[in-house]
Amino acid sequence: MVGVVKFGLIGNSTFAEALATGFLAAGHTCSFAVSQPKMSLPDASCGVGDWAVRRGVPFFEIEDVNGADFIDVLEAFCVDFLVASWPKILKMDTIQRVPLGVVGSHPTPLPWGRGRHPLHWAIAMGLSQTSLSLFLMDAGVDTGLVLSQHAIPIEEGTTIAELQRDLDIAARLAGKVVGEQLEMDGHFSGSSQNAAMGSLWRRRTEFDVQIDCRMSCDAIRRLVNSYSTPFPRARLLTPHASLAIEEATVLNIPRRLWEFQAVGTVVEVSQNTIDIRVDDGVISLRSSEAAPLGLHLGYSIPPPAFFR
Repeated sequence: MVGVVKFGLIGNSTFAEALATGFLAAGHTCSFAVSQPKMSLPDASCGVGDWAVRRGVPFFEIEDVNGADFIDVLEAFCVDFLVASWPKILKMDTIQRVPLGVVGSHPTPLPWGRGRHPLHWAIAMGLSQTSLSLFLMDAGVDTGLVLSQHAIPIEEGTTIAELQRDLDIAARLAGKVVGEQLEMDGHFSGSSQNAAMGSLWRRRTEFDVQIDCRMSCDAIRRLVNSYSTPFPRARLLTPHASLAIEEATVLNIPRRLWEFQAVGTVVEVSQNTIDIRVDDGVISLRSSEAAPLGLHLGYSIPPPAFFR
C-alpha cells in the first residue's frame, strides 16, 4: 500500500466533481482544480469552481490545458496524477508531465462508442444500457488502458438530464473503486483495448437534431429526449418557424383515424402543442414557443431537406 497520493482535477461539470469526489473518498488529496473560463464553457456546463471553494482546493480558470499557464500550475503543485473530464484533447506532452498519468472517462463500454456526444447518441440510438469507462489517457481518442467499467441502465423515456444524473452517481463509485485500487497497487492497472473491435461515433450536427416526420414515433421521442433541457433542444422546422421542442409524447390514437393522412400532417394544434402524423402513428410535440398560425389543422409539414 502506497497511501495518499495527490491529484489535480480538470473539468467543467458536476460529473467531473463527482469523479473527483470518488477519489477523495478513497483517501487521496485534490491539490488543485481547473475549469475553462465561463465564456468558454460548453453547453450544460457549470465549471468546478464552487466545488473547489467548498473543499478549500485552489481553483484556476484556464482555457488551454496544453498551454504554458497550465504547465505552470502542474509544476507548482507537483501532483501524482490528473483526473480529467475535458472537452479538448490533451497532448502527450501534458500527459507525460504527471508521474502516474491522466485518468480520463467516457460514458460507453469502450472500445465501443468512442468519439463525440456519447450520451446523446446512446439515447437517440435506443440503447438499453451504457457504461462509464475510466481509462488511462494515451495519444489516441478514448483508446487507453481501461481501469474500470460500471454499467448504467437506460430506461425507456430517459432524458439526457436524467442520464447525466445517473452518470454522476456512477462517477463517484468509479472514482472510489479506482482510487482504492491505486492505493493498493501504487500504480494504475487495467486492460488494453482491442483496436480491431469497437466503434467510433461522430460529432452530432444541427441536422442530427432536426425532427423529420418520416421518422417513427419512438425515434422522434428518443431524439427529443437526447437533446432536451439543459441542451438547446431538438427542432421542428416549418415554413413559418423553427420550433424548439421540449417534449414528445406518443399518442394512442386508433389507426383508422390517421393512416390515410399524409406523413407530416397536423392532426391537432393548440397554443404550444402540435400533434403530427409521422411514419407509424401520431406524436404530440410540445414547444416552449407558441405554434405559428400557419400550422393549422391539415397542414403538411415537409421534411427538413425542404429548408436547405
